[in-house]
Amino acid sequence: MKILNGIKVASIIEKKLKEKIKKNNLKPKLLIIQVGENKASKKYINFKMKKAFQINIEAIKLKYSKNIDEEKLINKIKKNAKNVDGLIVQLPLPKKYNTKKILNAIPLEKDVDGLNPKNNLITPATARGVMDLLFYYKINLKNKKVSVVGKSYLVGKPIAELCLKNGANVKVHDKLTGLIGSEKADILIVAAGQKNLIKNQNIKKNVVIIDVGINVLTNKKIVGDVDRKSVGKKPSAISPVPGGVGPMTVISLFSNLIDILNKNNK
Repeated sequence: MKILNGIKVASIIEKKLKEKIKKNNLKPKLLIIQVGENKASKKYINFKMKKAFQINIEAIKLKYSKNIDEEKLINKIKKNAKNVDGLIVQLPLPKKYNTKKILNAIPLEKDVDGLNPKNNLITPATARGVMDLLFYYKINLKNKKVSVVGKSYLVGKPIAELCLKNGANVKVHDKLTGLIGSEKADILIVAAGQKNLIKNQNIKKNVVIIDVGINVLTNKKIVGDVDRKSVGKKPSAISPVPGGVGPMTVISLFSNLIDILNKNNK
């Protein structure tokens, strides 16, 4: 069984980005907005800030109280977007906010996460990361049966759309459809956010599995949506958690940022 190593692929992309920045004399500036005190968000932001520094991207963090008024937050996003090349609002936001409304406030050409539902300019970072991982390992999507578990507009939906664009026969699973049919998939992409959801009976032999799930256990161990013990060595290839899609999502943010800068400089 092949392990689809996201850390390895992300490092290759990182090297290319650094070369592109140097060659084109780019000075990318990224703004990360945090609202509230979510510990996981703080951890992810610190990782992004560190990675940005390594790639020679200037990353700025603005932190706002969880009590900030929604309209005031939207105005802050619009105002600060004018001074940077890309902007991220770290999710999840505190429950009182309308996440779609907040994300809609990000100008489309600055939305490096690709999370604005109206954004047709930028591929959402996680979806791009999944595709880049598949392409690196030469996993062809054309005419393959692909099951995407989870259809959120942030992750599952854009992944399914990209698979369709690459010639796959796509079936999307959610809480209403359940997992029936996933056992027929040649490629299974799981983005449900439910630990150990996928078990041996949900897959066929030699399936390729991309596990997008990130679930933190009580002992602080991070696991995906796939029950690795149950599926055993039945898949022909699988992305690990951690170390699979996570690093690919982060590097895709920076790929999107550099793509935006290159378009603007032409």
